[in-house]
Amino acid sequence: MMAVCLLHGGVAPNCFSQRTYNMVAGRPNHPVKLNEIHNTELHDRLEKIQNAATVEEARLAIFDASESLSILGALRHIKDLDLVLEAAQDYFEGRVKVGLEQLAEGLETFGLAEAIRKHPSEFEGLFLKSSKSLVAKDLISLFQPNFSPRGSNRRREENRVLCFWRDWLINVEGGQCIPVTLEKVLIFASGLDRLPPLGFQVPPSLEFLHATGCRRPLPEANTCSVCIRLPIHPTYEDFEHWMNSAIIQAPTFGLA
Repeated sequence: MMAVCLLHGGVAPNCFSQRTYNMVAGRPNHPVKLNEIHNTELHDRLEKIQNAATVEEARLAIFDASESLSILGALRHIKDLDLVLEAAQDYFEGRVKVGLEQLAEGLETFGLAEAIRKHPSEFEGLFLKSSKSLVAKDLISLFQPNFSPRGSNRRREENRVLCFWRDWLINVEGGQCIPVTLEKVLIFASGLDRLPPLGFQVPPSLEFLHATGCRRPLPEANTCSVCIRLPIHPTYEDFEHWMNSAIIQAPTFGLA
C-alpha cells in the first residue's frame, strides 16, 4: 500500500526509524542503543544487562529478563560480556526480520524496493519522520490564481485579495492566527496535512468569489480539484476574520 500510495500521488509514510529504513535499504546499521527501545520494561532489563560488571552479573540480569528475551533461546549460556550486546542487537533486529521481509516484498510493487536500495539517500526523506514544516512560501507558490481579464474591475479586486491571501499566509506561519495553521489550510483545500512527494495530480488553484446577487464572505474549497475560492473583501481585517473562521469551523461542517 505504501508503494501504491506514493506512486499515485499520496503522502509519504514518514514513519520509519533510521534503523528500520537502513534495514529496508540494505545499509549497515550502528550498534543498538538503548534509547532506541521505547518499551520501558524491556529497556530497563537490557540496561541492567548492559551495565553488568561481570559475566555472573550479566547471567543474573539475563535470568531476570528471561521471559522477555526467551525468543533468542540461548541467553542463559552467555560466556562473554560482548555477547550480551550481540544478544540485545539480535533481539532488536532479529525479531522483526520476518516482518521487514514482508514489508520489503510489498515495496517491490512497481520496483520501489529496488529503487530504494539503489538510491537510499534520495528516498530517505520519504520514509523517515520529517522535521520540515510547511511555510507560507510553500502555499503561495502551490496555489496558482485564475484571474479575470487584465484591466477589468474584477481583476483589480482579485489583485487586492491575492495580496490579502499572501499576507494572511505569512501571518498564519508567524502564529498570529492561532489556532489556524498552514497544515489546516492545506487540509481545507486538499484533505492532506502535508504535500505529497510527487505533487498533486491536478495543479492546485485559486479562484475568486465575486458577488453575484448574494454575499459569500467565507472561502470555499474543492478537495477533488485542490481549489480554494477566496472571498472578496474590501479590507485585510475582514478577509482575515472570515478566512480564520472558515478554517476553524471546517472540521465540524455538516455535523449537528
